[in-house]
Amino acid sequence: MGNESTPNNDLQHLIEKYVNKTYSKEELQRIVNEAANGSDELFAALKALWDKAENRNVEDQAHWNELFSSMMERSNVLESAEGRNSEEDKEQLPRIGRRRRFIARTAVAAAVILVVSTTLLILYSNKKQQVAVTPQTNPEKNILPGGDKAILTLADGSKIVLDTASNGTLAQQGGSKVIKIGGQISYEGQQNAGQVLYNTISTPKGGQYQLELPDGSKVWLNASSSLKFPTAFVGKERDVELSGEGYFDISHNAKLPFHVRVNDLDVRVLGTQFNVNAYDDEPSLKTTLIDGSVIVSSQSLKKASVLKPGQQGVLNKNELSVNKDVDIEEVVAWKNGQFMFTSTRLDQIMKQISRWYDVEVEFQGHNQDRVFSGIVGRGSNISEVLDIMRRAGIKFQIQGRKITVLQ
Repeated sequence: MGNESTPNNDLQHLIEKYVNKTYSKEELQRIVNEAANGSDELFAALKALWDKAENRNVEDQAHWNELFSSMMERSNVLESAEGRNSEEDKEQLPRIGRRRRFIARTAVAAAVILVVSTTLLILYSNKKQQVAVTPQTNPEKNILPGGDKAILTLADGSKIVLDTASNGTLAQQGGSKVIKIGGQISYEGQQNAGQVLYNTISTPKGGQYQLELPDGSKVWLNASSSLKFPTAFVGKERDVELSGEGYFDISHNAKLPFHVRVNDLDVRVLGTQFNVNAYDDEPSLKTTLIDGSVIVSSQSLKKASVLKPGQQGVLNKNELSVNKDVDIEEVVAWKNGQFMFTSTRLDQIMKQISRWYDVEVEFQGHNQDRVFSGIVGRGSNISEVLDIMRRAGIKFQIQGRKITVLQ
């Protein structure tokens, strides 16, 4: 490691590329490695960028002094800590926001980057060293993160609580057996032209689940979501109905196109990976393509668009549009066990918290449009998520399972 008084120009240039999102995979990996190792050179480069920033006010300078001291102290602690983080943990690098300051903490390990206008800070923390200040009276400790929870409704209307059901065969649905293994159910059997039966899997607030459909396609359901599907695909199409949010990895079959239907929205695919966000409390329906090709269409608007990888179809009451500037990592972060915020509005963040931690959220004041950036593991205590906003001055009142955002 270098001396913090001698900034590394190469690292400064790399950080600037990271802020502007013009980095390569190799350059991103270098930042991950530098942050994970508590690099003095990285900290020095960040400080140099701060010193070059223009129009700093006294409050921002004081904030920097506090955070930089804390940053260096924690770096020293990490160097002497026993054990190393897994490669998966090292990949939990935060995305960058340009408007508001933030602090993010991961469940296991994270590098945290803060941008205030043209200023940049970094703070690295490790769960093994408890750096978060826990209040003496902490109602948050009773609010646990979500997990593998769902209810399967069979064709005859009977219900199976999947989180308490034993592993193995749960039911026989037509020619298919319903099999549970851990947090996933699958359908195995013959695809025949017999009677078509429909099942529905539903996740509550604080729940998620995985499903393997009869054709081998895989679906990940987020909290407060449901999927209705046939226990065998017959005919000329494979149709499912979604509410909430789901990530799809569809088995290719050119003869049987796959359709995801959400009210007026239809997503038609042959074989691909994509995410559909269709919560009732969201202003629009979003289909984000990760790989392959899909056609999104609206019957009421009589419009359709073909998406390419990295694009997002957005459907609201009046328009079907295509967003070509999408942060794929942020869209699918929930599937990968993370909260990821990139200049995300506070009200949107609190919706995610409400669904995953099964809490009620209420706002007092006019702060819903403030934006934050950060990354936190979904297995984290709720206090680690709320801390992102607390460090920017947002206050919360927690009573039971109700969170009131005060300012």
